[in-house]
Amino acid sequence: MSVRFLSLRASLAVTCGLMLCATGALAPVSAFAADETAPAIGAPAPADAEDAADDLPAGDDSAGDADAELPGSEDPDTDGGSDTVDPENPDAPGDADDPEDPDTPETPDNPDNPDQTGPEAPAGGTGWSVWAGERYWYDDGVMARDKQVYDPGTDAWYWFDADGTMATDKDVFIPVSNEDRSRGKWVRYDGEGHMVKGEDFRYGGWYYLDPITGEMAKGFRYIEQSQKWVFYDYTTGKMLYGEQGIDGSWYYLDEVTGAVTYGWHYLASQNKTVYYSWPAGTMVHGDCLIGQTWYRFDPYTGAFAGGQQRPSTTIPAGFASALPLDTLLSSEGVDSVRILGDSIMAGLGAPGFVPGSENLLFSLDGESYYEPSASVDCAANRLRSALAARGATMVNASVSGRGSMNFFNRLGEDALGDEDAAIVILGTNDRGAYDRTETLADFRRYAGELLTRVAERYQGRMIVLSSMPVVREAYNFSLAEVSSTLRSLCSEHGWAFGSLYDAYRYVASAEGLPLEAFYTDGTHPNRLGQEVLWSALSQVLRI
Repeated sequence: MSVRFLSLRASLAVTCGLMLCATGALAPVSAFAADETAPAIGAPAPADAEDAADDLPAGDDSAGDADAELPGSEDPDTDGGSDTVDPENPDAPGDADDPEDPDTPETPDNPDNPDQTGPEAPAGGTGWSVWAGERYWYDDGVMARDKQVYDPGTDAWYWFDADGTMATDKDVFIPVSNEDRSRGKWVRYDGEGHMVKGEDFRYGGWYYLDPITGEMAKGFRYIEQSQKWVFYDYTTGKMLYGEQGIDGSWYYLDEVTGAVTYGWHYLASQNKTVYYSWPAGTMVHGDCLIGQTWYRFDPYTGAFAGGQQRPSTTIPAGFASALPLDTLLSSEGVDSVRILGDSIMAGLGAPGFVPGSENLLFSLDGESYYEPSASVDCAANRLRSALAARGATMVNASVSGRGSMNFFNRLGEDALGDEDAAIVILGTNDRGAYDRTETLADFRRYAGELLTRVAERYQGRMIVLSSMPVVREAYNFSLAEVSSTLRSLCSEHGWAFGSLYDAYRYVASAEGLPLEAFYTDGTHPNRLGQEVLWSALSQVLRI
């Protein structure tokens, strides 16, 4: 897992990549250095969050009391040696190590050297030594104390406390040097004494330890695999959640994932709607231009001013399919749905995307194609869950990089499957699917051929959707024209149609963020984009 360190601490206003706020000057989006302090926005931030993690147990370096010497008596049969006498039972025989069996001698810690009284350097002077259940390390006969050691034999780092014992299940502060112990890093060692790296759940929360140095992360971090910014407490290193005042600004960290929130958000506990800027994630105060509209937020609380109307994410009825999916599912014999789409519907761009599952869809030109993983949190799999809640199954026959009319036509009947109904999404990979000189009229003809085959196979139980928008287009015709053409074509043939293109743009614009904020690469929706896609898709399908 790769982690980038950037600061989100910025007061920001966005208009086409910038936000203009009455509380601050027009400023470009920028990344602050790790040690910079972001300018405050509006009211003062609250006190730092309380330490969420439990105190770590401290080591006990105190020495035990020495045993008092017990009185003895000479034994004429042992050359003047002394026996140990039990004061509770003076008549018991001496040297009774085991009161239950006085003849049983004590087992030494080192059977090979019964006289050993503590840890000793291994043969050769360097390596591990075990004594009384504790592990020690020696370098050239010198015990490692209060230092970390790399063992090439296990390819792991270890820490040894001041008494020489190996640290296990504890956090350790490693100073820069013995001369400068005020600066350094916190690291963690597991039950085997190995330095922990990467994400770690412990003490009731999530932590992140650098994958190379093991240093505990504190402050804002970007988690590449999850496509999210999170915040680790400056003191404890534990991931924070909910509303937080950090470095003079307010943020909202998702209650489940800890991800920094952007756009409009309703704080139920305070009964107010607020707005978090992109990409800083700071709560907006005062007058701000979001999209093409000015909005006013309380200069102290950030609450959206009453009397105004915030953008609605409810799409106009004209964008939705005339045939609701719920109505289709209520038809006799409809218990399964097949999705014919491309990489967008396959979930490419979603956090933790997995290219395929073990479910073989079809083969072409000696290459096998598998159904996308059902475990990825993406819009298509949310549709799968919604269908399952209605007692229906779903097969996602969307293929990354190959999902186009040309591909499905080449597959022939194998592409159509044997489900009870179909949802077909066309557009992104279909402009120039046959050749780069393809015109809009060519697209309409090719789409008509494919959709006729699907409609016949599914006896009219089909919903056609135009594809969602992308950031940049370089074709002979646009996705907006594709959507209009599909609407006209479906109207001509009596097929149900929904404009996913218009619905996605509508929901995305209501969030007040630039379109680029919803994509990993300008085409495939990221974590935020998947949220918008599911909102648009569920409304278009009316499910």
